[in-house]
Amino acid sequence: MGKNELIYFVGFLDGEGYVGVKKVKPSKKSRQKNPVYNPTISVGNTNKKIMKWIKDNFGGHYMIEKLGKANCKTFYKIELTKPIIRLYIDDFIKYSIVKKRQLILLKEILEMKSIPCKYGGRDEKELNRFNQIYQELLNLNKRGL
Repeated sequence: MGKNELIYFVGFLDGEGYVGVKKVKPSKKSRQKNPVYNPTISVGNTNKKIMKWIKDNFGGHYMIEKLGKANCKTFYKIELTKPIIRLYIDDFIKYSIVKKRQLILLKEILEMKSIPCKYGGRDEKELNRFNQIYQELLNLNKRGL
């Protein structure tokens, strides 16, 4: 991946993307006690050509959605996988302007998740930090900010 492609993608991410965390609560049947915080980076657009370029260069899960009424354009979305995020997170932070804080928080989540948790789940301090990051990302990602 060249520097120009990374810079182009990060600019696109800054304008058309989402950087956040999905909080998954354990099911009642699960032995897991604590929620799981999954890092998420996704981009979406109605331009199929640019979305194909992103998929070809970065991979990820490709989704097609038909929005609203029959005359609405098709919406294409790509969600990057965790290995892709891990591979590029430092470059994303380096070149981002708008979503730099979200990316820094996402990197912290990735670093915390790389530390194996103890049997029975994470300790209270770790859980509190996961939740603080989650709440800050929710606030940063509110529309209009």
